[in-house]
Amino acid sequence: MNKNIKITLIVIGCLFLLFLAYYLLDPMKTFANMRNDQRQSELTKISDAITKYAGDNGGVLPKGIKVSDNCSDDANKICRTGVANCDRIDMSSLTKSSKYLSSLPVDPSVNMGNYTGYNIVQSQQGRLTLCAPDAENGKTIVVKK
Repeated sequence: MNKNIKITLIVIGCLFLLFLAYYLLDPMKTFANMRNDQRQSELTKISDAITKYAGDNGGVLPKGIKVSDNCSDDANKICRTGVANCDRIDMSSLTKSSKYLSSLPVDPSVNMGNYTGYNIVQSQQGRLTLCAPDAENGKTIVVKK
């Protein structure tokens, strides 16, 4: 075998090992990215359910979505499914008959409490913004409709 080919194969092998070691040594970042992907998917599910709800109700959005330009504000938290006295945003109209969602998705880092870990606001024109304030690795996760 040619000496240059051997050197090239060794270099490629070393680069592959370095690449593999990078991912094996940083599993926390990999898991955080997976949770962020889940957040993005769940916000899209909620957004799609709201769009269907509005379509079935003459364009009317579920009650309680505040007009604001700050989605991350605590006042804009969405309550979990089944919370008896929701003191923030009650989206139970999406889950009552399971027509839109069987239950509201919950952020993967939220273990307990009354809130999903997701927030929602609407603009003056009724445009929705959903966000995941607990996104990781410095990522901002927002879905707009």
